[in-house]
Amino acid sequence: YESALYIFGGIEKDTGCYLDQLLRFDTDTRTLSAIWSEPRPQARAYHASWVHGKNMYIWGGAHGGATVGNGMAVERVCHGVVAFSRARHVSSVQALNDLWAFDFETHHWTLVNQFQSEPEARYEAKAAVVANKVLLYGGTTLRLARERERERETR
Repeated sequence: YESALYIFGGIEKDTGCYLDQLLRFDTDTRTLSAIWSEPRPQARAYHASWVHGKNMYIWGGAHGGATVGNGMAVERVCHGVVAFSRARHVSSVQALNDLWAFDFETHHWTLVNQFQSEPEARYEAKAAVVANKVLLYGGTTLRLARERERERETR
């Protein structure tokens, strides 16, 4: 937006933390800053995002724990983000189905919609704005991910 690149969420490489921070990289000054406001979206990765007008939107994505030896999902908070061990199983991933808008002028997040069924919650979806409409396509639902995991286990 204007002369900046905005990045929300992701997974911290060394710790495996799911991030809930919004970063702004100013392309003119080459400086990086964090923008914090409440409320804000849940920590996530693999979400779709797009810019329309004065807003950046994010939809869906993944958030989840890891299954450890006793079968329990383990979660800990580290510096405002949620951390999980590196071993991930589909059974511990939560696919998200919420739509958030970030207003570039006010620096505030707004929950636009928490979809109940359609579109089905997914991660790794893509989005594009075409003729003033948003097209969401692709992605992985938990149902599809579980089917793929079962196929891999039977090989």
